[in-house]
Amino acid sequence: MNKLHSIFDFISRFKIFFVILFFGVMTVFLDSNSLWHRRVIWDSIDKLKKEIAQYDSSYCNDTRELEELRSNPRKVVRVAREKYYMTRPDEDLFVIQTDPTAPEGAVVRADVPEDEDPEV
Repeated sequence: MNKLHSIFDFISRFKIFFVILFFGVMTVFLDSNSLWHRRVIWDSIDKLKKEIAQYDSSYCNDTRELEELRSNPRKVVRVAREKYYMTRPDEDLFVIQTDPTAPEGAVVRADVPEDEDPEV
């Protein structure tokens, strides 16, 4: 009984400290709007903002490439040959992979001189 009495005296003497400690723990960890939960949400928002920036840059690059495809028939021929392995009727296509770490189906090609007019 004496120990229980001394614990009760200790708690009653520092009751304001324990109340502040309880609300501090509740505010930081336990509440649905806790600082911990907010930190997790802020991290996910930052990650989503980075993803949006990545998609914006991809969109700009794709838009630029689309405009080039619309305005330049040589670009259409180049994309058809590189991405879709299309050939002229009398050509043979050889896919050569020189780098073992390159993705499957990577094409190594020599640049076509600008003065050569590809068939459109």
